[in-house]
Amino acid sequence: MTTKYCVKYELGKCARFQRDTMGEKLVEPLTLKHGENEYKLKFNCKPCEMEIWEKDAELEFEDEDEQLGYSFK
Repeated sequence: MTTKYCVKYELGKCARFQRDTMGEKLVEPLTLKHGENEYKLKFNCKPCEMEIWEKDAELEFEDEDEQLGYSFK
């Protein structure tokens, strides 16, 4: 499932809109738990979307700075 709601934004850790105040980055993958159900979260920062996947899904995670085109040298 893809949603515009973003857990990173709600936690104040959004690299796109809260870069100056976010502090340390979160270690991914983040996980949502509801009872016995568990879901992995994948963040697509460029289009500002969050994907919710089953806990066993094989996902590749790209750094949010790379997604947004930030380079630090």
